[in-house]
Amino acid sequence: MRAPPLLEGSLVDLHPFDSKYLTQEYIDWFNDPEVTKYNRHGAITYNLELAKEYIVSTQKSSDTVVCAIIVKDTARHVGNIALQKIDVISKNAEYSIIVGNKKYWGKGIAGDASRAILRYAFSTLNLHRVYCGTSAANIPMQKLAIALGFKEEGLRKEAMYKDGVFTDVIEYGLLKSDFVSADRELLTNTNSGRKMRE
Repeated sequence: MRAPPLLEGSLVDLHPFDSKYLTQEYIDWFNDPEVTKYNRHGAITYNLELAKEYIVSTQKSSDTVVCAIIVKDTARHVGNIALQKIDVISKNAEYSIIVGNKKYWGKGIAGDASRAILRYAFSTLNLHRVYCGTSAANIPMQKLAIALGFKEEGLRKEAMYKDGVFTDVIEYGLLKSDFVSADRELLTNTNSGRKMRE
């Protein structure tokens, strides 16, 4: 019997990331130039040993929550999502996500998983602020951040070196009050849409 998810969205379940997710498909995500185009992965060949080291480091960490994104309909592991650098004093954390299975791009998976972990961040962990940064060339991630309620806070000039080029990194921040307001509006619109279809 499958263990219950740590967190649940409409389209996905989020399970604690552990060694059972270390498949060849998972490792291949981090060696795919298209998947790693806008993030810090891909600089070196990813392998099983590096994946195992990552799991050990996250399991030992007291300031990191990493989840496998599992699609409800297919039970497929399609990506990972995390809260990192959790600061219980300042009540903030860094958010990151990767959807490695390209068949699930553009299907609302990233948004659904993100809302689930942000609800966890603000409700369960009682954080005040969540932040993230992305390449200035990563338009899909910028659109996702804005859709989730993040506000652009600044620009780190030429802060990422990728494929022989220095690129700017756009910084985003999301306060609990802004997310709760945006999430409430989304749930209201979703429920209204369901009632109209019924």
